[in-house]
Amino acid sequence: MATTAYVRVLSDPLGDKSVAFTQGGKDRTAKENITGAASDIYYAEINNTANSVACYLKVYDQVGTPTHGTTDPVLVIRAAAGGTAVFASPSGIAIGNAITALVATDGGIGTAGSDLIGDDVSITLLTA
Repeated sequence: MATTAYVRVLSDPLGDKSVAFTQGGKDRTAKENITGAASDIYYAEINNTANSVACYLKVYDQVGTPTHGTTDPVLVIRAAAGGTAVFASPSGIAIGNAITALVATDGGIGTAGSDLIGDDVSITLLTA
């Protein structure tokens, strides 16, 4: 399955951005520099319906690739096996450099575990 990463400006007077990407399957690399600049995360949706194990979206405040198990994420969100998770923060989670993210089968901070999930997981982030 192909991996897609794009930024779409919503018809919102504040100019918020919706960032969507798919990770897993054959694509086992972190999505680097998703926003290209400092951003705030207001909403995240993780669609894990294709997997029979839970997954964790790990969000990092950096431009380059994080070292999974060494670099601590700023935010970790769990999606149950075969399920969807939604995270909302009205005041936003500040990311000072750029949003980089990966999907893993472990939710630990500072533990490597399995780098990425087996089947595709769809992620949508609402940022500004």
